[in-house]
Amino acid sequence: MNVEELKAAYLANDAVRAICDEMGARQRNQTETKLHRMLSLLGNDGASIRKPALIAGFRELQRVECGKYIEGRRGWPSRFVWTVESINACRVAQGEQIEAAEFSPVDDDVDDQEQNDTLDHYFNLRADFQVEIVLPIDMSQSEANRLAAFIQSLPLDDFQ
Repeated sequence: MNVEELKAAYLANDAVRAICDEMGARQRNQTETKLHRMLSLLGNDGASIRKPALIAGFRELQRVECGKYIEGRRGWPSRFVWTVESINACRVAQGEQIEAAEFSPVDDDVDDQEQNDTLDHYFNLRADFQVEIVLPIDMSQSEANRLAAFIQSLPLDDFQ
């Protein structure tokens, strides 16, 4: 990881700054960060980072050797795979002093789903359209029924 270039990218790039601010505030490292999940988290925090800018931010983190951005294909989501500890890398970008020994490659298997107690579900609605939904791991039957009723209310057949 190139620490000086990482710090420069943090100062110069709004998306890198948003990613590092989000990741640096976490308690546990991630091995990968899914693009859609980061978009959702940043949107919840009020950041106005759009998808193309976020992809560019992940590519910039790749350039400074924090990991690799992988474009989603064949049902796999786009994601950033960290090759260093995500928390330490992001905290260094923010200006925190961290020993070089603390930048060991990621060795824990924690991912977005474990950290946020959610599961990503994919459903092929049509041959050319996949639906993605993120749901809590502990979703109750009554919540499932409410969600099913909501989805049943979505078709606009009556309005066409």
